[in-house]
This record gives sequence, structure tokens and C-alpha cells, in this order.
Amino acid sequence: MKGKKVFLISSLLAALGLVGGTFAAWAVTDNADPFSVKITPGTLDIGGDKSVTLDWGTKGLVDIEQITIGEEKGPYEVGLIATTSDASGFTGSLTVSMVSQENTAKKLIDYLHVNVYANSTKTGDPLLTVPDGELNYTASVDIAVTSGTEKKVYFFIQLESGINPTDYEIMKNNVVTLNVDWNKGSAIDVVTSSTYYFNNSSSWANVYAYAWSSADGSMNAAWPGVKMTQEKGAIYSVAIPTAYDKVIFNDGVGGEGKQTVDLTLPAVSAQTPYWNGTAWAAKPDISAETVYYLVGTFNSWTTGSAYQLTAESSTKGTFAYTHKILNVDVPADSYLKIVGSDNIWYGQYGATDPDNFHIGDANHYNFYFNFEGSNNIYIYCEVVA
Repeated sequence: MKGKKVFLISSLLAALGLVGGTFAAWAVTDNADPFSVKITPGTLDIGGDKSVTLDWGTKGLVDIEQITIGEEKGPYEVGLIATTSDASGFTGSLTVSMVSQENTAKKLIDYLHVNVYANSTKTGDPLLTVPDGELNYTASVDIAVTSGTEKKVYFFIQLESGINPTDYEIMKNNVVTLNVDWNKGSAIDVVTSSTYYFNNSSSWANVYAYAWSSADGSMNAAWPGVKMTQEKGAIYSVAIPTAYDKVIFNDGVGGEGKQTVDLTLPAVSAQTPYWNGTAWAAKPDISAETVYYLVGTFNSWTTGSAYQLTAESSTKGTFAYTHKILNVDVPADSYLKIVGSDNIWYGQYGATDPDNFHIGDANHYNFYFNFEGSNNIYIYCEVVA
């Protein structure tokens, strides 16, 4: 099979300046020269005074020479640059189809494998896989693109090691074409989003946002919605398209899981994108470090500088703590907790502990605290020696 080559060839549509269809194709062929592909940028009018400009650009020379049985070639990078008239992003569909013109018992398409990844190192699952074995096979994947940025995908092609060399000599002139198409038609959905925040003061293991439109019932994803990102401490965020006006924050468990009631999303102009547990509020400061306070019946459950813990590591027995407050005068029969500036409350056994820490005897006490817990003991108390 020496001398066998696989090359990237431009499509007729691109050559004719028609950018609405397949822009390039992979082909198994002999005696072809490798060359780069250049597509003239195209602008698509999608209504509503919005337009999307797509530019695949020139992506280098592709030269797969003397591909051997069992060898994988790649990565081959293809980039999409998208700009929109209103700076919004959009989602399109990347479609890859593998086509063979040969309909014999021995087909080269049976032995070719194609995978497309979001990175050049094949980290994680492929965006899509075009399996071998069918004369015509098409696979698609939705790809979100942020306006003004470049989205890249990477192709890997392998000739299966199980192919018999004798059979290969029979099949090597079969033409197999891998067509790559960016769907710029009805699949494009112009997306403008706003970021909303949620206070996970109940310490759910995961937080999801299920958003929908009360007008037409469309939704951001099937239940439980889109998984939110932990920004800092109890503060989670999610981008919700402006087409949706309702949201339920939930823990993703379903059935007996936890969730809020149906909430009406505030307009961006209201500048209250943060559900703090009881109401929509101003955006939380996720850049500031969380500070912790000792509060209880002894100080009317109020925070103040006199009760702020110091960020300092300490070890008590086998337990490690990250914050402490020393020599606090606590009267008899007092109840207390630790509360953070992120509004998470901690009992002795963590944020899920509903019970207050009880002090029986009046005395001066040192308190040690770790917001991640130490063997499930979050608050340690000792009498001042």
C-alpha cells in the first residue's frame, strides 16, 4: 500500500464561491497534491436585524502521505470564526458524512475510522464519531460559538489494523469522501443570554437551573435543566437565554429532590440577577474572600467585627481548622452557629446541621472552625485555660 495518500480537497461549492454548503471533503485518492482550503466569508441574514458572518478561513496544508494499516493521522484543525451584528453568540450544527462510491463486498469505507474532538489531544469524549461500514453515514453535533471568537475542531483518521493487505490492494482505488458541513440554515439559533446567580445555602451536592418560556413552553434543557457553575462558596451561576422568563433551581435528583418554586426571572435592567434564597437581589461579590462570624443568642445572632473569625490554621487533636476566634465570653445556656459572608450557616456538623451549637456553662471559650469540616466536625470549642 506504499504510495497511498489521503488528502483534503476543496468542494465544488467553495470553488464556485457558494459558501452555503459543504466547504471541504476528505478523499482517498492517488496522485493528488495537497493544498489548503480557503472559503470566502459568507454572511447569513437570520432576521430581526441580526446577521451571522461565518469564516472558516485558511487552515494550513493537509498532507497525509503513505498512510499505513493501523496508523492514525491527525489532528487536522478546522476553525470557525463567527461574528454577529449584535455581538451575540449562536448555535449551529456541524455535520460530517462519510460517502463511498463503491458498492462491492470489499469496501474501503469498512476500515476507515473518523473522530472529531474539541481539542488536539483527544482529551475527553469525541464531539462526534463517523463509524465505518456504511456507504453513506451522517453524524451531527451542535456547537455553540461566541461572537468574535474562534471555535476549533480536530479530525483524526485511522485505517483499521484488521484490514488484509491483499484485500487492501483490491480496495485501495475505492473513493471514500468525508464531507464536513456547517449548517447555516434553520439550525442556527441566535442566543442572547444573561447570567443569573443562586445561593446554595442548603449545600446541595449539585445545582441545576431549569428555565423555560411561559409563552411557548420552550426550555433551556430537559429536566433538571443546565448544571450551574460554582463561583465561590455557596454562589452558583448560569447563563440563561433571554427567551426564557421562568426558572426552577434544583439539585438534579428528581423525585424527592430539592427545588425552588417557579421563579420569574427579573429583567436584566432590574440589576437583580441573584436569587439569595428568599428574593432577587443585586449580583453577589464573588471576588471577595468569604469571612466567618460567631453568632448566637449571646450576641443576638448579629455579625460584627468583634465576632469575626481570623483566618489562621490550627490543629486540635487530630482535627485541622482554618479559622478561629479566641477568648469569647459566652453566658450559660447559649446557642450559636458560624455564618459566612456568603450566607451559609454552619452547625457543629456542617451546613446541613439544623441544630445550633449549645453552650451549657458560662465561661470564656476559644472556637475553631473549618468550612470544609474536619472528620465531619466543623466547630470545635474549648474553655480558655
